[in-house]
Amino acid sequence: MKILILEDEIPAFQKLVSFVKDYFNDEVGYDWARSNAEGKLFLESNAYDIILSDIQLLDGVSFDLYNEVNIDAPIIFCSAHDEYLFQAFNTNGIAYILKPYTQLDFKKALEKYQALFNKGDYNSLSTKHLQTLKLRYKKNITTIKQDL
Repeated sequence: MKILILEDEIPAFQKLVSFVKDYFNDEVGYDWARSNAEGKLFLESNAYDIILSDIQLLDGVSFDLYNEVNIDAPIIFCSAHDEYLFQAFNTNGIAYILKPYTQLDFKKALEKYQALFNKGDYNSLSTKHLQTLKLRYKKNITTIKQDL
């Protein structure tokens, strides 16, 4: 398994790596980018099974990168900013965990990833899966808004 971590803050990056290694028992490779420019270089020359992405990077928001480069991998957003929640699910976003997140939050997001991708059969995100996720997400948000 290969992961791209997009995170500009060093302590947050170290926390993600720790959680990743714990979850996958140190059997995972990763690349790390702190900016959209670095992320673009990695994405243009590598294939990833999953992307762990902050939203605010050193040179802008990660959505700029996702609009510029074709992304096949699912994305778990790890951010302190909840105002980007809707925008995240217009990308390949499958989970959105808010900082400061716990190891349990992170584990649930990775379990969702594995459930969506055949419990370890790490295929790229299909258009059908992405559309299903978007429809479910929109339905859940609509229900929440109506309850408020």
